[in-house]
Amino acid sequence: MMITNVGIQDIEAIKHFFDKVVRSDYPTVRENYFQWQFIETDRIFGEGNNKGPIMLVDNDEVKGVALVSKTPFLLHNQRLVGGCNHEWYVDPELIGRGLGYQLLQELLERNSIILAGGQSLYYTNLMGRSRKTHWFETPRLYTVLNVTDAEELLLSSGPPTKSYLELCSIVPDRNVLSSRRVTCFDEIYDQFWLDTRDIYLITIERTAKYMNWRYIRHPSFKYDCWCFETATGLAYFVWRCEKVPGTSLSVARICEVIGDPASISSAYSTACNEMRATGVVIADFFCTYAQTNMALAESGMHYVITQPEFDLPRLYSPLSDDPRKTINWSLSISDKLFKMDHRNYSQCYFTKGDSNQDRPNT
Repeated sequence: MMITNVGIQDIEAIKHFFDKVVRSDYPTVRENYFQWQFIETDRIFGEGNNKGPIMLVDNDEVKGVALVSKTPFLLHNQRLVGGCNHEWYVDPELIGRGLGYQLLQELLERNSIILAGGQSLYYTNLMGRSRKTHWFETPRLYTVLNVTDAEELLLSSGPPTKSYLELCSIVPDRNVLSSRRVTCFDEIYDQFWLDTRDIYLITIERTAKYMNWRYIRHPSFKYDCWCFETATGLAYFVWRCEKVPGTSLSVARICEVIGDPASISSAYSTACNEMRATGVVIADFFCTYAQTNMALAESGMHYVITQPEFDLPRLYSPLSDDPRKTINWSLSISDKLFKMDHRNYSQCYFTKGDSNQDRPNT
């Protein structure tokens, strides 16, 4: 058994492993997605040394994987390249021999910071045995854009449900000075990001280079990217319209809201109008940064609080009753970089757009 780097030449062996261990035609290991997620990130954000994803090999057969994409982070305004861990599997026949742990140890050697979304308690336990690892949830906000259609999507029903949907459809009418669709993040955005990023304790370094890779050149999804000019400054929004299979309905999955609170608050009603014009019935946003969430809550979004009478699904492709109602994050930071205030998750900016949390399910 040996651990080795994964390259595009290994895609067929990786696919065979996933067909056997996970399921056939797994989205992450389709060739165009794999190229974008792992090979391009090493070239653009890493050092081009093929030190992103790794695999466990025995006699030329893949027995385990830890698929990490090289990712630029900001940590106390210090830029460093770490990794987002997307897939971690070992052949079930080998479980109990510590091989999965060996894969994680190799990742820790290569990356001083590792972010993973939706990971299990088992994964977080193993990471935490090696170095300080945070495990925390993401607040989720939403706005109802069509009350009648939205009721069809809920996992609950009844008069209190519909009454609350109506309440959550109220968005204060506020104006922007101008709005434009973004087809390429440019030097204007780069300067905006430089002026904005200091407010975040930890986040991904969302330069124009990163945003163009993540949203403009995504191999599977088309994102709506908008810049709104307000009286207090610019606000950038990114969302994706997701169709609900088996229905004529769609929802908007917001992935980015970047700007100062006043600008975000002023821009949100215009963003809602753009989303509503495409026919979506609900817009939601998973975000850890408290000030952004408060600005959106002031502007017509509501925090998701699951009740028996109000159960808003998290998954729509397909629509399903998943027990996890939010996104949990596992954030591992080396001892050299770790500081106690890293536990202040509400000052970190992570969203559904990070760490492969917005990807094809089928």
